Amino acid sequence: MQALWDEVAEQLGTDKTLDEPSLGRSEALRRRFYGVLYEESNEVGYRFRSSFPPFWFERVQPSLKDPTQPDRASLFGLYYNRRSAERADAILTDSEATRRDVIKLLGVAPERVTTVLLGVSGDFTPTGAPGERERLRAKYGLSDRPTVLAVGTVQPRKNYARLITALAALGPAHEDVHLVIAGGRGWLDSPIFRAVYDQGLEDRVHFIGFARDEDLPALYSGAACLAYPSLYEGFGFPVLEAMACATPVVTSTISSMPEVAGDAALLVDPYSVEAIAEALGRLLSDSELRETLVRRGIAQAAQFTWGRTARHLREIYDGMLAV
Repeated sequence: MQALWDEVAEQLGTDKTLDEPSLGRSEALRRRFYGVLYEESNEVGYRFRSSFPPFWFERVQPSLKDPTQPDRASLFGLYYNRRSAERADAILTDSEATRRDVIKLLGVAPERVTTVLLGVSGDFTPTGAPGERERLRAKYGLSDRPTVLAVGTVQPRKNYARLITALAALGPAHEDVHLVIAGGRGWLDSPIFRAVYDQGLEDRVHFIGFARDEDLPALYSGAACLAYPSLYEGFGFPVLEAMACATPVVTSTISSMPEVAGDAALLVDPYSVEAIAEALGRLLSDSELRETLVRRGIAQAAQFTWGRTARHLREIYDGMLAV
């Protein structure tokens, strides 16, 4: 997100004085503008007051339609977000899919909800630096076998149990393929770990925990593909990050993921183990398909820049100031 605040600072120009001299310019701006855009979180929702003129910018939880949430949590989230929407001067979403959900579930007038697409950092580029992949293998205890990479918190919404089962369903032709899951532990993760043992994949599935930002480009670049069959996302950063690193992607047909992936990924029904396994098998076996998706993916990721996000944010804020 730091790249976004650098872009916003540039968009606002030097005439906007920030009164936090001990902070860097983009960090001071981030704190002042924090009511506009938020990093992803699994919490129910947040409401912040902007330090600029008295507008409320509301953030709707990314898991507004998370099918894995207990009914009580879903109802509470719906109530909280409706209250937030009622008092907001501006409601911003990071995808058209989330915008539609907000309008439908929260009963918000369409003209009050604006989509501000996010960006992918310029740090995500194909990397093949000598020794880099060997360093990561040593750091995370990985093998040199072909790898399917998954990125995200270990929780039901990421659909890892079905992904693990799909890996087992690939059969003897791909029995040397390993699955690496990069993400911290979340809630209700026991069934995910149990799936590894149920499928007899203890030697082929690796939970490496949270991966640092500086390691992600090499992890993406070293993978045969990214598997991101999530059950719900507000945006889906890993899809674009992998594409920017020239790594082909398998992702879901639902929520924001088709919007983010465009025609540059294989889209699958995330509830179908067979569909996930078939897509993985195609990417692992078909070099021509891989090359096509890599080419399309690089072009798709290039459309999502933090500069565009910053310009859109400024347009929204300037429009509110002019009222």
